[in-house]
Amino acid sequence: MSPHFEGKCFLADIREVSNKHGLVSLQKQLLFQILPNECFNFFNVHEGNAIISRRLSSEKVLVVLDDVDNLQHLKYLVGRRDWFSLGSRIIVTTRDEHLLRSYRIDDVYKPTTLNPNDALRLFNLKAFDGDTMSKYDFIELSEHVVRYAVLET
Repeated sequence: MSPHFEGKCFLADIREVSNKHGLVSLQKQLLFQILPNECFNFFNVHEGNAIISRRLSSEKVLVVLDDVDNLQHLKYLVGRRDWFSLGSRIIVTTRDEHLLRSYRIDDVYKPTTLNPNDALRLFNLKAFDGDTMSKYDFIELSEHVVRYAVLET
């Protein structure tokens, strides 16, 4: 899908990065990923808003915002629809559906949970660095972890 866009940006762990480094750093990262040959020097979110809306209004972009938990993240990173050219796509991941509704997001996709076998396979893949590693000593523990994780979601 990304070849259909003039600029692309993936901002991971926005909640954590915002808390540690602030929204200005995320605005700069967004601009750098989409316009890597340009240098942007600003020091507050309002200047960042003005630059993002002015420089990207003619760009067809794909922006993915991961782990958004605050309306300010959306306001200062992607602003309004007219900040980007027609055909642009903004994808937001969050655990707070109300946040999406209050920002008037068009489409909300709720992923389904994995079935127990696929969940166990994914857990083993990540926990034991591979699907084929000998993990039989930990199979019962792995099953307990997966069951617990499924109950907590």
